[in-house]
Amino acid sequence: MKETITIEKIGRSVGIRFDPVILDQLDLDHKDQVKLTILEIIKGSEDLKQIKSQLIFYGQLIKSGNSLAVTIKKKRLEVLDINVGDVFNVDIEKIS
Repeated sequence: MKETITIEKIGRSVGIRFDPVILDQLDLDHKDQVKLTILEIIKGSEDLKQIKSQLIFYGQLIKSGNSLAVTIKKKRLEVLDINVGDVFNVDIEKIS
């Protein structure tokens, strides 16, 4: 499922919080594994950036307030120059 997501602060971590509509459409529940394939990056207020190769993140859904989220390790954020507020076009898949 292709979606546009924003990197957010999640507790003391940084990650992606999922809209309830996405959770329902993909039948996702707490502790499910997901694969996020980043297709395009929008850096803050800059224009859309095409990326040369797809970036793939795997994660387990955790509870975040009234929704579910996936956190991203800080080292990976630094290497990829990803910050809170960056927007991605991603393909989200549930891993069985």
